[in-house]
This record gives sequence, C-alpha cells and structure tokens, in this order.
Amino acid sequence: MFNKRAATRLPQLYRRNFSIQHRLTLTKPKRIIREEPHFTTNPYTQSVLEASRQARQIGKAVGIFAASTAAVVLVGWQGYHIYIEHFLHPTPPELKHKARNLLHGAYVREEVSPRLDIATIYVQEALRIALEEQKMDEDCDVALALRRRLAEDANRAGNLLDSIAEYSRFWKLLVHRLVEKGGESDSNKVLELVDVSKRIGDLYVRIGDYTEAEESLAWAVHTLQSSKADLKSHQDYMKVETLTALSLANLYAVQRNFDMALPLYLQSLKAANNASQQNPEEYVCLSAIIQCQLSETLYGLGRRDEALGWAQASLETAKQGIVETEGGTLAEPKKSTKDCQECAGVTINNIGKMLELQNQYSQAISHYNEAVRFATAAHDADGVTKFRANMERLGKMVQSVEADDKLVEIPESDSQSQAQPEQPKKSWKQWLTGN
Repeated sequence: MFNKRAATRLPQLYRRNFSIQHRLTLTKPKRIIREEPHFTTNPYTQSVLEASRQARQIGKAVGIFAASTAAVVLVGWQGYHIYIEHFLHPTPPELKHKARNLLHGAYVREEVSPRLDIATIYVQEALRIALEEQKMDEDCDVALALRRRLAEDANRAGNLLDSIAEYSRFWKLLVHRLVEKGGESDSNKVLELVDVSKRIGDLYVRIGDYTEAEESLAWAVHTLQSSKADLKSHQDYMKVETLTALSLANLYAVQRNFDMALPLYLQSLKAANNASQQNPEEYVCLSAIIQCQLSETLYGLGRRDEALGWAQASLETAKQGIVETEGGTLAEPKKSTKDCQECAGVTINNIGKMLELQNQYSQAISHYNEAVRFATAAHDADGVTKFRANMERLGKMVQSVEADDKLVEIPESDSQSQAQPEQPKKSWKQWLTGN
C-alpha cells in the first residue's frame, strides 16, 4: 500500500539534500599560498648563500660544543681544587684565594705529576702574595711554612745553593722570633730549629763545604743537649737526636777524623736503640746502618777484630728487617726493607774484604756473591756492579794462583829431546822411490 506519510516526507528530504549540495557548491575553496620558486642566473651567488647558511649552522654547533666543553673543564678544575683542599693538602685559610690555588698547583707538581722547578715557582709566588699583597710578617707561621716548603722543593729539584739560602733565612727568622718573643722554651720550635740546622749541614756536605757543615751540625747537637725547652718529652726527640748525631759523625768519618766520629756513632746508636723500643720496625734498618758505619770507623782506627764484630752485628740486625720471599728478592720492596737489603749488601761486602785481607779467599768470594744477591733484591745497580767486580777480581786471582801451583819442572831428558833439531820431512816422490 502506498504510504501517505512517506509520500509527504519525500519533498522535504529532497529539499534538504539540495540545500546541502548547494552550500557545498557555493562555498569557496581555501586558497593555498605557495612560496614562489626562486630562480637565479648566477650559480656563484647561490653557492655563497648556501655556504654561509651552512657556516652559520656549523658555527652554532661549534659554539655550543665549545661552551659546554669549557663549562665541563671549569667545573672539573674547580672541583679538583676543592678535592685537594679538603682531602689531600689543606692550605692556610689566612692566604688569598689565588695563593691557595697556587699551593694546590704546587702540590700537583710535587706529588701527582712531579716538576719541582714549576712547584718552586708556584710556592715562591704564593710567598710573595703573602708578604707583599697581604702584608704578613716574615716570621709569622704562614710565611715561615711557605719558606721552608720552598727550601725543600729547591733541594729536591737539585738547586742546593737556593735551598741553603732559603733554609738559612728560615733559621735566622725563627731564631729572631724565639729570642724576641721569648719562645726559647717552646719544644716544637726548638726541635724545628735543630732539624733545619741539620738539613743545612747536610747540604753543605753535599757541596763540599765541610767547615760550614760542621758549624751547623755542631750547633744542632749542642742545642739538643743544652736547650732550655723540655725536648726529651717530645715525641720526635729521639729521632732528631739519632739523625743529627749521625750526620755529624758521617762528616767526621768523611774527613777521616775517626776519633771524633766514634763517640758520635755510639751516641746515635744509643738513641736509635731507645727509639726502637717504642717503634722497632721504624728503627731496625737505621740501627743496622749505624752499626755498619761504626764497623767502618773501627776498621779505620785499626781495630779490625772489633770492626768485624760490629759488621756481623749489623748484618744480623739488617736481616731482621728483610722479608725472605722468593729467595729474598721482591718485585717492589718496601722502603724499610730496601734500606735493610742495601745495608746487608754493603756489610757483607765489607766482611768479604776483611776475610780477603786474612787470605780466606773462598769465604770472601762467598760473601761477595751473597752481597750481590742482596743488592739485586734491593734494585741497587751500583752495588751489584761493585760487589760483582770484587767477586770476579778475587776469583781470577785465585785461579791464577792455582794455575801457578800446578806448574812442574820439565825433566832434563825431555828437554834434551826437545832440543834436538827436527828431521826434515820427505816429499811424496822420495817416499815412493825409497830414496
């Protein structure tokens, strides 16, 4: 059946669809704006423009990279200074920031990447800032510490005269300070004076000025015995006493003044034995070295039996500080072990010489061989060369003596037969013909 309602709705649907289509046809399409193409008739200009554009991009990238790299380096540099200041080498807070950074740089050149000539320049500049810019007194603790550090760096760098000058200036300033301000009873400062005076004497010995060396070392020994300060209660007294007396004794021994050296060696050995009761490991090698030098002094005085006894005592003491690992040779021996090994090598070599003088050649060669072993373990190239030369020299001498003992006289009959003229040999033709 025909649906009237549907028939009435058809014109409405038709009109609605017609209006939508009419709007779609009347709506203007959106205008698409396109960039007009750029044409050029000059390729060079176009290449320059393109190159400049790429150069700007590259410059921007390089600038960003350089800025970031500089920031990383700056942060790392400042962080390393902070690390040195708080964990490795604190600097005096009284100094300016620049001076403290100079001291950080000096520490790097002293310990991390050694260049002592550069470290000396850094410390010298820090001292100049303290004295000239900050107007510090030259005898204040900060300035004195910087001057002593400067002297030590100059000594390690091999500038002995500069080191003597700085140490001497330090010594005079500290003496003036103690006298003027009444600090003669300060055990710390007095011991520091004695130690610096000993160092000055050792430096004078190295440059061959024995007169100045004796004056400095004798003053140090005398001050230890006559100071108003209570030095014996100080923890470093026995060590300073041992080393100071030993330095003066060595000076007299070098000059072959054995009568003066002998009591000083005994004094030094006594102080070392007293100190070893508190710290045996630290003083065992030093005691062995003093005993070895005492043996050499007694030998110089002609007391050979006593010299041999002290040499054997030195060897026994040195062996107490040697760890026998892999035959006594270590890849990297400790400092104390190395000192004991070097002392043992020198002592055994000295014993070998004494035995050689007593015509005990086989035992002397055995001792020379043993000395080479200890020197090799201590990585002492000079000692190895010296001790091996002694062993080879004595071995050749013994071999030549044994060869002379084996020589016998030739019998007279043999000598006559040897004296007869030799018969001429026949040619092959004579041998064939029988003539």
